Amino acid sequence: MDARAQRRERAWPCGRYAKSASGNLLWLRRAENRAVRGAWPKSISTERYDEDRRQSNATVIRPVPSGCGGGWPSAASLLLNISLRRYALSSFLASGHPALATQLTRDFRTHSKYGGTADGDHRMSHGIARKFSFAGSLFLFMGGVYALGAHAVKEIPREHPRLFGSKQELMQLAARRAGAFGRMRNIARRGSGHELSYVFSLCLTYAVEGGDDLARKAISIARDIISRPLKKGHEPFAIDMAIVAIVWDHCYDKLTDDDKKRMIDWVNEIYRININVETHVFFNGYYGYKMWGFGLAGYATWPDNPKAREIIDFVSKDVVERAVPAQQFAGEGGGWPEGYYVHYFLYYWLLYCEAARRLEGIDYYSMAPGFFGQRPVASMFECYPGRNSHNARSMPCWGDGRSGGGYGGDTDMALCVRRILARFFFDKDPMMGYVAAFNRETPSPGAADYSYMDFLWDDADLPAAPLDRMKLAHHATGAGHVYARSSWKDDATWVFFKAGRRLAGHQHLDMGHFSIYKHAVLASDSGEYATFDDSHSINYYMRTIAHNCILVFDPAETFRNMRSGKDGDNDGGQAYQWTGTSMAPNGSARDMRVVEANRNRVDIAEIIAYEDTPLYTYAAADCTKAYSSSKMQHYVRHFLFIRPDNVVVFDYVAAKRPDFEKTWLLHTVNEPTVPGGETMKEPGLFACSGGFFTASNGGGGIVCQTLLPQEHRMTKIGGKGVKDYWYRGRRYAPSSDRDAFGASYWRIEVSPTRPSALDAFLHVIWTGRNNSPLPPPAKLLSESGMLGAEFTTTQGVARVLFDSTGRAGGRIEFYVGGNPVVAQPLVASVVLERSAMRLPDIKRPAQPGKTAEPQKEEPKETQPAGPTEEDRLKADVAASAMRAAVADALRAGKGASIFVSIAGMRTRGRVKNASDEGITVAVAGMDVIVPWDDLSPKEFYALARDLVADHALLYTYCFGVGLADEAEAEKAASGR
Repeated sequence: MDARAQRRERAWPCGRYAKSASGNLLWLRRAENRAVRGAWPKSISTERYDEDRRQSNATVIRPVPSGCGGGWPSAASLLLNISLRRYALSSFLASGHPALATQLTRDFRTHSKYGGTADGDHRMSHGIARKFSFAGSLFLFMGGVYALGAHAVKEIPREHPRLFGSKQELMQLAARRAGAFGRMRNIARRGSGHELSYVFSLCLTYAVEGGDDLARKAISIARDIISRPLKKGHEPFAIDMAIVAIVWDHCYDKLTDDDKKRMIDWVNEIYRININVETHVFFNGYYGYKMWGFGLAGYATWPDNPKAREIIDFVSKDVVERAVPAQQFAGEGGGWPEGYYVHYFLYYWLLYCEAARRLEGIDYYSMAPGFFGQRPVASMFECYPGRNSHNARSMPCWGDGRSGGGYGGDTDMALCVRRILARFFFDKDPMMGYVAAFNRETPSPGAADYSYMDFLWDDADLPAAPLDRMKLAHHATGAGHVYARSSWKDDATWVFFKAGRRLAGHQHLDMGHFSIYKHAVLASDSGEYATFDDSHSINYYMRTIAHNCILVFDPAETFRNMRSGKDGDNDGGQAYQWTGTSMAPNGSARDMRVVEANRNRVDIAEIIAYEDTPLYTYAAADCTKAYSSSKMQHYVRHFLFIRPDNVVVFDYVAAKRPDFEKTWLLHTVNEPTVPGGETMKEPGLFACSGGFFTASNGGGGIVCQTLLPQEHRMTKIGGKGVKDYWYRGRRYAPSSDRDAFGASYWRIEVSPTRPSALDAFLHVIWTGRNNSPLPPPAKLLSESGMLGAEFTTTQGVARVLFDSTGRAGGRIEFYVGGNPVVAQPLVASVVLERSAMRLPDIKRPAQPGKTAEPQKEEPKETQPAGPTEEDRLKADVAASAMRAAVADALRAGKGASIFVSIAGMRTRGRVKNASDEGITVAVAGMDVIVPWDDLSPKEFYALARDLVADHALLYTYCFGVGLADEAEAEKAASGR
């Protein structure tokens, strides 16, 4: 740990996130002080700022309203607000680089072209993001860029309608999207429908072509809503507020004075009684039940409503101070820990965000780019292949949720979220072209009531990239989700694996869970979401027993004060460890302050290794802390998906006592078949032989073989209404039977027959068509410190080995026609950079990689404490040599790519050439020069690793800059 990190540790001893945040705070304050004194640093690393911003809640600052003065301190603050909140800064002040100067000129022309609108501000700001140092920004500020402050927060226009477009803009939209407008008009004229959708259809149609009858119907609905008993607490009052806001905005000219008074009084009272409810920013209710309704009602009723400005400011302040840090923390990579709820609440939330961006120029998306910028991609991966009976995308459900894969309108909301965010980030991230392509293959909303979504948000004009070039895996690091597919075709195999933080009450005790889909749901979770805290939810649905996880049964373990303070029975699963904390009773964090106070109960599982290649996606997770420390010593699960149809799961489970029985679980929708034979012990309970089972659903099927434990007991349990939702002698029936989509009614349990504190579980899974012939049995492999399997796939023969000492990593070899096409280590760390666009198909033989021997742990006494000053000097020398080698390799025609940050968004670009100054990267249609100093050590190593053949040189650099894992890999490769 360097001196700066040690100072952070002493000053902010409250966890990794707080340390990062504190570092940012101190750094920003020093920068602001320098601005006041005129002593700006010569250059500030863009990559360093982006990395800090990605982890921290300290760089988000509420926009300063136009007209704020106050001398140099206020000027510096305004500059920081403009620059730090939304833009990534780099060190190009008057750089003399023609390409950058040309691009800068183009950016200002863009701003001029869009007439100073919020969209023009946004386009310009992201264009100049990487082109100024602080000194350059200060120079522009002194030259008259104070006007930017007026655009950052605009005055709300007074005309109606305004929330989603002016009357003229809506009329133009109707001309461009005539088909969608016609469908929406038919809904409006039909006279009924889902209340919010129907009001949208009525009001938008009235705004475009008039019709007093439409306005009267809409106003009648609003009058009925404000006459109902007031909703308070965990009720969707925001939808009612949004309906009233939409009617007010679009039918303003038809409202009577009495209507306006009653609506204002109702809005203000709903606001008053609910301002202190739904305060948990990791919880869907904050966004979907409360804040979006507050925001739209405030914007719609201003300035008639004297409290409107207070409501608007409350939403903005609370979101910036509490929600944005949570979005960056939990949503990095676009996933969300609550799972299924993100589909509906995010759509409602974006309706508010779009209104705020349009009316005041407030850009919430760029405040949390790690979430909003990656959400469209994550949403693509959260869709099962193919379409359902409504010709819409089905989606899996993890954590609490409704039918999950069925159709209930949430699929259409998810489509609209992808449309809105893909349009916003399209100019900043090439991945949005693939999102646009995916949306093209997703039909219009499946429900006619949602035609207004096509009218407002259709993205048919966005250029689409070839979908078959889209990457096939995605890691949402904030939620700990890994998604992978075999292709983007409808018959693809789809898998999911999760291990991450505990943040919200709708999460389950399911760290290490995986799901498989091929033509239908094949391996999924079990249970039905009837109510939040009935016996079924507390004892089964939310528990580990209902998921594809590992159980370790300690007879003395208790599960007290769970949901709503109710006790649960002992399933042998993961611990409910939030009783008596500020996360009680439902295991949810109110905001980042609660997270920091409970980091040991938040960080309960982690993806410790991840890599995606054309052949496979590999992930490993440490789930030890998800279980009670009284029974679990160490637990690591390896999850390997070999395209197109195979999954291998390896579990290293070390319990505290040998008599704590371990059980491996896999749930299926329909009854599995056991080719080796089975014996019914009682209805719904079968003892199985042979180590194989098969299961099918719809047109798909799986075959699963148990290789470890070699001496094991396999049991089949289930049957709807018989032993579904059953364990240890009791069935936990749901309070209402919903027959949820994808709900599993059977499970296979595998346990070792001999008691042991340490056990390994190894399972090979084949997916394919229903009733496919059984594959040849897999063979167990054992090498020094590794265990694995050799098996046949539809593409060739795979040999995989996993670290059997409780760490991530291993080795994979793949043969086609007896020839090796892949032979390489499985990574022991998270490698996001390699998860990229499709590479050539594996059937086109590539040069086999060098097979690495398993890394052996050196005796601790021979390990140096860390790099010395001499080692760091050697690393500097090595870096210079590596830069020259990179430049030579690029000139020789070798290819390389790297992630660069544009406006806070991590975007992959092609490295064109290198010089003494830096590298030139082609990204987003322009050339960006990235100075060498702006690359973090890990980024520089990732670039050099693919272009520099001297492993000794790479080792010297990695060791000197503190990249321990990378140094070990290079040490082994160089034979040192």
